[in-house]
Amino acid sequence: MAIMEHVMSIISRIGRILECNGPVDVGEVFIKVTSPWLYELNVPYVVALGVIVQYLNIVATATWNYADIFIVNMSLYLTSILQQINKKIAATASKNYVPASKWGELREDYTRATNLVKRFDDVLSGIVLISFANDLFFICMQLYNILSNSVRTTQVLTKMCPAYENSYTRYYIYPAYLTYSSVYLFVRFLSVALVAARIHSASMVPGPILFAVPTTSYCKEVERFQNQINDGVVVAFSGLHFFYITRDLVLTIAGTIVTYELVLLQFSTDDGKS
Repeated sequence: MAIMEHVMSIISRIGRILECNGPVDVGEVFIKVTSPWLYELNVPYVVALGVIVQYLNIVATATWNYADIFIVNMSLYLTSILQQINKKIAATASKNYVPASKWGELREDYTRATNLVKRFDDVLSGIVLISFANDLFFICMQLYNILSNSVRTTQVLTKMCPAYENSYTRYYIYPAYLTYSSVYLFVRFLSVALVAARIHSASMVPGPILFAVPTTSYCKEVERFQNQINDGVVVAFSGLHFFYITRDLVLTIAGTIVTYELVLLQFSTDDGKS
């Protein structure tokens, strides 16, 4: 899906170049459109330069996808450990009598699992922050392009290229790319966030189970276990501890995206009127 999104982006830009520039060096104009900073630095265009720039672009795209996949894999691994411990806790809590030593072993297993999550988070929190920031930036950008495509973008591009108003790229290629890209980016971000949030959800499972422990099995170790789970320490991946990935965070981010898009559209409308 990532390859398809990247290919559609290239096709959309090449189509716009061919319709607006006529017989030109497509490679040179493409590099000028995708990497304008090269020309701002007065770097002369050569074919080798274009190949290198596109190669670096592909590598950056692959790295971006790899970061999300890596976060998902680590989340699944840590969630599976917590789920195994939760099964042991549920099986033990269903018994009429359990010695305190058994509850102590389960509490220590849970503590080791949560400490493992924290150690992983210390290493991966920077990657999580960059991944979330990158995903949200492109989601907001693509949603803004979709919402403004029929008005402001068309007006600007028509001034630059009169043929764009009735072009095949405007009505078919570009909308198809924007739609696919936005859906793909949103689904990918949602998948990463929900899978990572399962760590926090799994860490909270023992709480209700421990409160349902029969009186015959209740002991000091069960009380310590309850206090440990409800002490307010969040067991989850974080973005350098600026935020923790939980299910509540996903809803918060969705609301933030909607608010951000409305603000951008308002500014865009005001600029168009002025």
